[in-house]
Amino acid sequence: MAKKISLLPKTHEARLRTEVKKTLVLFLSLIVIAFFIFFWLVILGYSQSHENDLKDIENKISVLETQTESLKDVKTQAQIIEAKLSGLGFLFENRIYWSEFFGELEKITLKKVLYDNLTANASGKVILSGVAGSYKELAKLIFSLRSSPKIEEVDLNSAKWQSKEGIVGVRFNMTGTLKENALIK
Repeated sequence: MAKKISLLPKTHEARLRTEVKKTLVLFLSLIVIAFFIFFWLVILGYSQSHENDLKDIENKISVLETQTESLKDVKTQAQIIEAKLSGLGFLFENRIYWSEFFGELEKITLKKVLYDNLTANASGKVILSGVAGSYKELAKLIFSLRSSPKIEEVDLNSAKWQSKEGIVGVRFNMTGTLKENALIK
């Protein structure tokens, strides 16, 4: 077997090993530093990407908030229209037909009774004033009004004999209340 013989002095050999070790440590250190720099650049790029994504998301949220506000306005307008439409339905469902009352009053009125004023409102309150030929005719009128299926109540406010200005008879004023559904068909 052959023996290894070194022609270099032993101190030089030791120095060479030390230099190789130093070079190897330096090379490994550079690889680790390069790895950390690469890792840092990857994280920085990833972070930039997320910041851009975050800005895009914030912009989309802003657009959605604007659209939501716009839709709230549309919803409010739709609710107003719906309320108006339901009000129209209420008007048609609860329409007042005064012809129902006037037809009934025409049937009840006696030949010797003349109305000179009629006031009525939607709640069913009616005020009648006029002249009856006699107290008996006035009593018949009040009885007929109270017997009517459309009239709830009749109160005589005043009655006075009058014979002036060509009118001879009993001047009267009465108040009546119509039944709840008297004006609805």
